[in-house]
Amino acid sequence: MVTISSDKKRVFSVQPVDSKGRPAAIEGIPEWNLSTPGGVSLFPSADGLSCEVVWVEPKTGIVVTVKGDADLGAGVKEIVGTVDIETLGTEAVSFTISTGEEVDV
Repeated sequence: MVTISSDKKRVFSVQPVDSKGRPAAIEGIPEWNLSTPGGVSLFPSADGLSCEVVWVEPKTGIVVTVKGDADLGAGVKEIVGTVDIETLGTEAVSFTISTGEEVDV
């Protein structure tokens, strides 16, 4: 699992590989998605091979998915990569104090 602290971001990168782990080509631009909304925002690069994942709020159970087409011809052979992430909450550093209206005693 990857964690992202409050007010931080990470860049996730992908490299399509063949069955032996060697770089391989795909057709088109990979598509980045979240399993559920919230926790982070995604900002994929123009070529889809990297994506800024930016903290929005504390949340667990987020899965980032990237999909692509491995068939270089007319067909489609979908390949998928996933990573589990958790966004951490902020740490308290002080108090703010509010006061009520002044009233007679």
